[in-house]
Amino acid sequence: IIVIDAPPSMQLLIVGKARLDYEIYNLNKLKNFVKINNLDDRVIFKGSLWGVDKYKEIASSKMLILPSKSENFGNVVTESLSQGTPVIASFNTPWSILNDYKAGRWIDSEINSNILYDEILEILQLNKNEFNKLRNQAITLCKKEFDINLKIYEWINLYKSL
Repeated sequence: IIVIDAPPSMQLLIVGKARLDYEIYNLNKLKNFVKINNLDDRVIFKGSLWGVDKYKEIASSKMLILPSKSENFGNVVTESLSQGTPVIASFNTPWSILNDYKAGRWIDSEINSNILYDEILEILQLNKNEFNKLRNQAITLCKKEFDINLKIYEWINLYKSL
């Protein structure tokens, strides 16, 4: 999805490395689409990012988009939430909690591809206060549900029960 309605200065960053044959195929197909449609200045392929570079990129992004047919937990989601970056994830991921905390969107993007597009536009069109509230909710979700210091006793009890 390429958000054409976005301001000209806005870019879509695609981060990560394709490893499996179908991932490599889809990445090459997407790169070709970008080239054919002269979108090289709007769609940037970053490859893998690590450490401080990864967190700076996440923190400066308006949102993380994780549409997937089979993603498991997805550490990149907690990494994004920890930086105050809202997340849009598809129903095929275990991230319904995004809706509970109003820290992003958990959507059924398979029924209608416009749903993902609409959710992206909705976040982009939030005013500064609304967007900051969304960012704060992302941090709240991360702290309340994934902070090891707050959840350590749950882990201890789990280990004891085994």
